[in-house]
Amino acid sequence: MFIADFHVSGWKPQIDNTRWTVSKVTHHLTERGYTSTLELEIRPADLEEEAASDASLRP
Repeated sequence: MFIADFHVSGWKPQIDNTRWTVSKVTHHLTERGYTSTLELEIRPADLEEEAASDASLRP
């Protein structure tokens, strides 16, 4: 399985500063051309780190 980090730009800072991984790729070939659509998710390791950080902040 191929795993790669992606960085996006042009969104709000919370999105631009997040590391993303591809969860789904869809390819389309039509008379207008070839396109690919990516569905991105926050990297699982980053979610675990965030959950651990949130838990340590609770009283």
